[in-house]
Amino acid sequence: MKSNRTKALLRQDQPVIGTFLFLSDPAVAEIAGLAGFDFCWIDTEHAPTDFRCITEMVRAAELTGMTPMVRV
Repeated sequence: MKSNRTKALLRQDQPVIGTFLFLSDPAVAEIAGLAGFDFCWIDTEHAPTDFRCITEMVRAAELTGMTPMVRV
């Protein structure tokens, strides 16, 4: 099981910084992770995103160590 950087920081009373992702592109998730965000909300409520794209965005986020969360 992979470690969750966001949970680890919160347990240490450290601040976490995240962002909403409205663009349906895995590259955007990867860029956000490389920019240093701790977590991201992948918004599927207000953005046209299919299951395949969500899966790829989650993979891209996890690749950079960023914690992905999906808003349904």
